[in-house]
Amino acid sequence: MRYLVITSILLLCWQPRVFSQSCLPEGITFTTQSQIDSFPILYPNCTEIEGEVKISGSSIKNLVPLSSVQSIDNNLIIRLNDSLLSLTGLENLASVNGEFLIEHNHWLQNLDGLIGLQSIGNHFRIETCHGLINLNGIEELDTIWGKVGLYKNNNLQTLHGLDSVNYIGGDIWIIKNNALSSCSVTSLCEYLSMPNGSVNIYDNAEGCNSPIEVSDSCGITLPCLPYGNYYFFNQSEIDIFQTNFPACVNLRGNVLISGNDITGLNGLTQVNSISGNLEIKENISLASLTGLDDIDSIGGELIILHNDNLDNMIGLDGLTFVGGYFLISHNENVHDLSGLSNLKNIGGHLDIRGNHELTTIDDLINLESIGGHLSLVFNKSLSNLQGLINLKMISGILMVWNNDELVNLNGLDSINHTTIGDLIIFGNVQLSQCAIESICNYLINPNGNVLLGDNLTGCNSQAEVEEACTVGIPEQRSATQLSTHPNPFTTTTTIEYELTEPSCVQLTIYNAIGEVVYKTEDQVMPQGSHTVTWSPGHLPKGMYYAILRSEDGVVVVKIVKQ
Repeated sequence: MRYLVITSILLLCWQPRVFSQSCLPEGITFTTQSQIDSFPILYPNCTEIEGEVKISGSSIKNLVPLSSVQSIDNNLIIRLNDSLLSLTGLENLASVNGEFLIEHNHWLQNLDGLIGLQSIGNHFRIETCHGLINLNGIEELDTIWGKVGLYKNNNLQTLHGLDSVNYIGGDIWIIKNNALSSCSVTSLCEYLSMPNGSVNIYDNAEGCNSPIEVSDSCGITLPCLPYGNYYFFNQSEIDIFQTNFPACVNLRGNVLISGNDITGLNGLTQVNSISGNLEIKENISLASLTGLDDIDSIGGELIILHNDNLDNMIGLDGLTFVGGYFLISHNENVHDLSGLSNLKNIGGHLDIRGNHELTTIDDLINLESIGGHLSLVFNKSLSNLQGLINLKMISGILMVWNNDELVNLNGLDSINHTTIGDLIIFGNVQLSQCAIESICNYLINPNGNVLLGDNLTGCNSQAEVEEACTVGIPEQRSATQLSTHPNPFTTTTTIEYELTEPSCVQLTIYNAIGEVVYKTEDQVMPQGSHTVTWSPGHLPKGMYYAILRSEDGVVVVKIVKQ
């Protein structure tokens, strides 16, 4: 009997065993059911997949042959599987160390196959899976190190299934789940009480349509969100802001204001600054920005777009700085930019376009610098640019395009021409005067491409503008030779001329817009060679014209200060 026991033990010890092992460092992509079915045959001991796993194919119906997989060290992407009804087969999967994306699987009915999943090393996103009603099946999931995103799952009604998650390391995005009304699961309630990222909850069913609705269901008081973001889709959300966020003065993250019934912003009077973007768009009833008066800085973009009833920018009177792109576009009734008179610096582009009733930008009078392009495009009633007279620099393209009433570029004179990249002045049907100092100096040595055309005569080509830059300077009408060296110069240049007989002489130097910057008294000079040393000192770099008038006539030479 003892012999039989020992023999049995020995036989058990020598029985073949299946050892777990890592495999596929380059990852694997499944596009057909046959590839799924072949996996256990081609990789019999593969339990830990090192690379990315993609499952995407209209013929894929089940994942049962993947039951040996216990972990994936990279991303797991299950996308565009029109025949997949469940994730059965992934029960032994305990960890995904990269992103886990479940997207566009329209007939996926549940997540039951993920019953063993415990951790996700990055983002977890479920998008456009219309068959899902709940998230049951992931009750063992404990940790999500990145953000959680639930987008456009039309029949998702509840977040049950996420209850046991103890840690979410990134943002929350719960958006456009039309039937989702129950979000007060423990994990989300705990997250909202102390967020690790931005909170983005909107366009779901009532009860889960905003962070406020969810926090009310959770029975918690929502703090001032340390990472943003804030969304206002109706007037009541504006009006109740101070009640819901009484201590929120400096808003972190982004702010979006967009709602058909929003008529005023007085509920936001406590806000002093926004660290992210401020978007005010598609508010068809909004007549004024009053309520934003105490905001002095916006760290990101400022977008004012498609507000058809807005007349001006009054309400932004305290604003001095915009850190990113500033867009004022297609606000059909904006007549002027009143309210922006304290704005001094824009970190990104300034783009004013498609505001057909805008006649003046005078309230930009204190704007000194733009960190990107300057675009003035399709503002049909804009007649002048004088409001930009104190603008010293831009950092990119200067575009003036299709402004039907614009007649000159006065107001752009002070821009340092070296900060302009491409120059585009096109399609301004009344524009005939482009010969301002900044443009004339730029055309001496352009920093980028030049497009000048479809304007009125005088500004209809680069040659016309260059010629206009010498307005008031007579053409050469003398055989007397006039030269200067060095040319170009930096500090001093010598102007040399020769007279064939004694003559009364006057030397005048003009800048690029025809202003006199140097002039000698009329004096009789003897026959022979003569020189004048010119040191312009504080005068800016650019193009100048030396004009010598004598009894022989007039002669001109172009001089460039570098």
